[in-house]
Amino acid sequence: MTGTNDKVRSLFLAALMVVSVFAMTVSLSGAAAAQAGNASGEPDVRKITHYNVNSTGTPTLEIAFDENVRTTGNEKIVVGFEDGTVSGNLADDGTFGVTGGQATVDTGTFYNNVQNVTVGGFEDLDSNQMNDNDTDFDAKVAPVTIEPTTDLDNSNDDIEAYRGSNIAIEAGTTDIAFEIDGPDISRTRGTGTGSQVYVVDTDNFDIGDFTISNDTSGSSAAANITLQNLGLDVTADDNSITTEDDIIATAEAENINRDIEADLLDSDGDSVADTTGTIDSDGEVEVNFGNLSSIDDADAGSYTVEVSDVETGVTAETDTINISEAEDGTVSFAGNAVFQEDQGDIADITVNLDNTDQTTVVIGSTDQNYYLITEVTDDSGDGEVTLEFNTYTAAAGNLGNSNKLTIANDDDTIESISEGGDFINNTNDPSVDLLGATEYDLNASVGHSGVDDADAVGQLSIRDRSTESHDVWIAPQSTEVDSDDFDVNSIYSSIGSSITQSDEVANGDYVVHQIVASGLAGYIDYQGGFLSANDAGTYDLTVEQNDSNVEANQRAKTLKLGSDNTTVIEDPENNTYFAIVDADDDSLNSEDNRAVENGEVYTADFTVSSDSILVSGDDDQVVSDYYGIVEQNAELDTNDDDVVMVQSAADQEITGETNFAPGTELTVKVQSQAQGSPFLARPSGIVQPDGSFSVTQDFSDVAPGSDLTLQIRRNNNNVGDSFDGMVEEGDTASVSISDQTTDGTTVTVDSVTMSSGGFVAIHLNNASGTVIGNSDYLASGNSEDVEITLDQALDGDATVVAMPHKDTNGNEEYEFSGGSTDAPYTSNGSAVTASASITVDTTTDTPTDTPTDTPTDTPTDTPTDTPTDTPTDTPTDTPTDTPTETETMADGGDGDGGDGGDDTTTTSTSGPGFGVILSLVGLLAAALLAARRNN
Repeated sequence: MTGTNDKVRSLFLAALMVVSVFAMTVSLSGAAAAQAGNASGEPDVRKITHYNVNSTGTPTLEIAFDENVRTTGNEKIVVGFEDGTVSGNLADDGTFGVTGGQATVDTGTFYNNVQNVTVGGFEDLDSNQMNDNDTDFDAKVAPVTIEPTTDLDNSNDDIEAYRGSNIAIEAGTTDIAFEIDGPDISRTRGTGTGSQVYVVDTDNFDIGDFTISNDTSGSSAAANITLQNLGLDVTADDNSITTEDDIIATAEAENINRDIEADLLDSDGDSVADTTGTIDSDGEVEVNFGNLSSIDDADAGSYTVEVSDVETGVTAETDTINISEAEDGTVSFAGNAVFQEDQGDIADITVNLDNTDQTTVVIGSTDQNYYLITEVTDDSGDGEVTLEFNTYTAAAGNLGNSNKLTIANDDDTIESISEGGDFINNTNDPSVDLLGATEYDLNASVGHSGVDDADAVGQLSIRDRSTESHDVWIAPQSTEVDSDDFDVNSIYSSIGSSITQSDEVANGDYVVHQIVASGLAGYIDYQGGFLSANDAGTYDLTVEQNDSNVEANQRAKTLKLGSDNTTVIEDPENNTYFAIVDADDDSLNSEDNRAVENGEVYTADFTVSSDSILVSGDDDQVVSDYYGIVEQNAELDTNDDDVVMVQSAADQEITGETNFAPGTELTVKVQSQAQGSPFLARPSGIVQPDGSFSVTQDFSDVAPGSDLTLQIRRNNNNVGDSFDGMVEEGDTASVSISDQTTDGTTVTVDSVTMSSGGFVAIHLNNASGTVIGNSDYLASGNSEDVEITLDQALDGDATVVAMPHKDTNGNEEYEFSGGSTDAPYTSNGSAVTASASITVDTTTDTPTDTPTDTPTDTPTDTPTDTPTDTPTDTPTDTPTDTPTETETMADGGDGDGGDGGDDTTTTSTSGPGFGVILSLVGLLAAALLAARRNN
């Protein structure tokens, strides 16, 4: 007999197992069990959700009953697996043992795929009936667990589990009481009479630490369980879809690399589809059940997706997904449903799909003696599929279908292809026949339902092909033609800048052959690329030395083009192919290994052979261009003494010319060995389309008078000879401008001094503001009171900044636009400037200091004894007229030889000098009046 203390010890000597991956509760009513053992022989089935048992020992299946049980005969327990079943008699024969009211089944090697348990013929027995083999009783099934046989030791055990998992507590015997203590949980439980195992469901437990201990002994022995939050969640990508849409959900967890099972549940909670997945390193996994139409016995309605963590059994479920019946699907050809392509090219035929992801497409018809039927699926879900139909290979009946028709989007699929028609040559050689240039019918239907009733029609027009042109361009050797980023767009965006047309190629640059010819795309695709096709005989790109350029007793050189020296960028949509050849590669050497040399002239021919099916006439189609190889050359601009001059200042520009291809990067190595200011720099610049290049360097720290050596370099190699250089005094300037009032159309600069001449620019508001005017060219030296007419009149008071600029190109035209041309004079790295406030006054003043403008009321100040013959309204005229018009004569005298009559009235009777005094009085009066008006 076992005592209480022994029972207490047995609890802590037993293993405490975390078996969330194994445990669940199965209840079988007595009535159900009775049904299992009735005369019909129909077993009762309960599914055990089983999760990947990672046990090194032999797992066992335990069925714990709440009463002692026995068999009524030779009844069996049957355990079903995916790989078969295991069964045996329920007897104490070592296979299925009955001990302490529990039956155990050794599942052997099948434990990874447990599916269900079949229980039949069990009876309830009491203790007095254990040996009564003739009595029939009902059986009651208690919790079912799957657990490894390996036991833990009797020390304190620390176990981690996720909330929501089941924890099986296995004791050494039955009917043992214990306590569970943790956050918001304190309860006493026992293993019960019929089992040594108690299963704890942690769905409603809080996160935290829990202790399992005996509730009466106060023993310190305990097992500690730490519950963590797995954070399992699942969200549907779309909660309102149709029966033709894929049912997709994304599961997430706070742990990674976890296997999950996913079920699509209908409104009754029954699974209609399932799938599996693994939560990846990003903590998520996408599950896709396909569309509802593809699931047997599944109708439109409400669904949810439930995911279960395989290891723990923790589950999560989406919100309701409402799935409605999809509308009838439609298909149509893109655009105006007419597609055009040249013979031999690849025709792109696009079909639009709505409310369907499947279509059957037919190209041609029996009337056109050729047809092709294909079934395609829009697996990408973008609502369209684009077929790539190779018109070069189409007519070869025995050629593999993948050589004739492909699909543009790799996510879409071609289900099948079939062909027919009298035109097919029934060989596997596409060079025998070419699909004719004519109009071909197109039709498409919804789904994979055949082509009898087309839902959409169109047309494919195949036209005659042509060979059009061959032009030679040049590109810098730095062009990264081997880069994955260099493509058709790179070519076109570089044309005119780093790719230019020329009949001269500097040895080492790239030669770019631009070939324009239609009808080649299908042949090139079939041969596996332009260069592979070039060796197959249908067409040929050759580069051969001109006969007139060949030295005596020598043969013309033919360059060897291949993948080691030639890169081809294909643009079949525009019937254009760019073959980029490294003119300096040794692999280009002719067949007798003679290298390309400077001064040689080559003709490049692109020929489509008349022997091929791509040419209908008897003559080859040839397009040509030529180019000459010239020696590399680059020069720096110097003065008359062949010296490169720079100033001891910032932003000094060194310019030059070269025959390298535009876009080539050149470096100028500049160095000085002067002991007082040693200097070394390597500024670089890009060759422009006109062959010029420039570099900019700061020489402000180099003493004037320092000698320089300059060397042009490309790709770390010297080009030509070095150049001498010298640092001279930097240009200087000063400027002053005063606050002033103007009418807003001009400003006046007080003075400007420039060592090399130039201009004064007027900026609005500040030195970086808009230039609103500039002076004419000013010679070197000092200029004062420089009036500058503004480009647009100021409409109010403003601040302006005067800034002296150089005339860097010597054309005496102000052309500064932010670069080095006509750049500002600088001091200590900043532009030389002066600012002033401008007051704008547009009022017009009336002049008042001119005597002739004196008003007619002036005579009121004149003495009243003024002779009556003096003009009273023009007193200022009196002083001028009196001396010339008045004469003093003797009595009887005749001024003009007459009879002594008075020709002129005299004023002598008033005393000598009166006329002069009167005039002075009039002038004084006018001056007083003017003064009064000004005041």
